[in-house]
This record gives sequence, C-alpha cells and structure tokens, in this order.
Amino acid sequence: MRVVERGNELETHEKELYFGAFKKVMLAKRFSWQVLTAIIAKTEGCDKKAIAALDYRAQIEDEIRLVCNLVIKQIQDYLLPISSSPESMVFYYEMMADYYRYKCEIEVNEERENVIKLAMDTYDKAAFHADRHLDITNATRLSLYLNYAVFYREILNEVDKALAMNETTFNRAIEKIEDFNEPRYKDTIVIIQLMRDNMTLWNKDQDTIPVDPDKPIEEEKPDKSKKFDKSKKSGSPKNKSGSPKKKSGSPKKK
Repeated sequence: MRVVERGNELETHEKELYFGAFKKVMLAKRFSWQVLTAIIAKTEGCDKKAIAALDYRAQIEDEIRLVCNLVIKQIQDYLLPISSSPESMVFYYEMMADYYRYKCEIEVNEERENVIKLAMDTYDKAAFHADRHLDITNATRLSLYLNYAVFYREILNEVDKALAMNETTFNRAIEKIEDFNEPRYKDTIVIIQLMRDNMTLWNKDQDTIPVDPDKPIEEEKPDKSKKFDKSKKSGSPKNKSGSPKKKSGSPKKK
C-alpha cells in the first residue's frame, strides 16, 4: 500500500511483485468460491452442509469484492495517472480489467451486467494503447489479448469471438517470432504456448464453460534457439503419432 501510494511510478520488479502478490491472494479465494459452489450444487437446499456452504461462500464473495475493489482503486488513483509509458498503461488497464472479470464471476443480475461493461470498457482501453504503441510480439500486448479472449469465453460465453481473437493474435505473433529480440522473449513464448493451449481446448468443446480455477502453469523453460513451426499457426498441436494431443481443463491465463 505505502509503495503504491507514495506517488512514484513502480519499477519493473515492483510491478511484478504487486501483480504477483494479488494474483496469489485471488487464486486462493477464487478456488474456495468454486469448491463451495460445487458443494452447493450437489446438496439439497435445506441440507445443513449446503446452508453452511452458502454462508461461507457469501463471506468469500465479500472478500473477493474487497480485494478487487482495492486493486481497481489503487490502479485508478495512483498507478495509471503517473504511468510514463504505453506499456505500463496497457499493463495497468489489463490488470484492472482482470479484477473486474473476477468480480463478474461472483456477481448476479444487474450488478453482474454493470461489472461486465466495466471489464469490457477497460479491456478496450488496454487494447487501444496496445495496438497503437506495442509490437505484435510484445509480451504485455500478448498477455492482454490472452486474458481478453478468456473474458469472452468464460464470462460472455462467446466462443467464436474468443477463438477469433486468440487465433488472430497467435498467428500474427508467430509470423514475427523469428524476427524480434527483446528482454522478455521467454515471456512471449510462454504466452504464445498458452494461447495455443486455449485454442485446443475451445475447439475441442465449445459447449462447456470450464469451472476449474486458474492454476499455476508449469511450462518447460523456453529455448530461444528453438523455432516455432509456422505451419502450426492454429489448430490442435500434434503428437509424434500425428494425432491431436488430448487436453482438458480450464483456459490458461496469465
């Protein structure tokens, strides 16, 4: 709190710590919410276990709102106004939109519609700056479109829109991947891999909205000398036998 509110722009490592700390908190709370929701769905409404789960879920929802509102307010009041680069602005707009997205998961009725609009408007602002100022292979830009596509898939259930956004961003990045050299090369490769995973999931089953929480992704360390096969711009990755790899689970997010 003190570092954010001191009035100075965060250094790169400070932004990473800020992002990582809140992500860890939200990961635990969203997981708890989803477990409780599953328990409630499997038990009778008058069952003592269901009643206890409803009460506890309401408490978790209040905690999620508290964290989301804190992050959004800090970004709006302290971090965005002093951002000196387009990349920082995209980073903060994306983070703010992600926390609106987390609120969308727990809200209902009119409040949910209001938060959906706020999330979409904020993702659009991030995209506006990303498209005008960041390279196609920039890791911050790719992260934005990765999560924006997840918003369309999980919150709006617009699978075709999510796939189109993901595939367009993925294919454009692959076309340029051999021509760029930036410090965050490894981050770019990891995000591209996550995009490909999501395309596989969404193409495989467009009727089911995943309910599993975000999970830490254990990726192999990217090898800069390893080239992407441009013939695999979209579609399912192949295994050694030539058949599609079987994948299941939640869309991957940063």
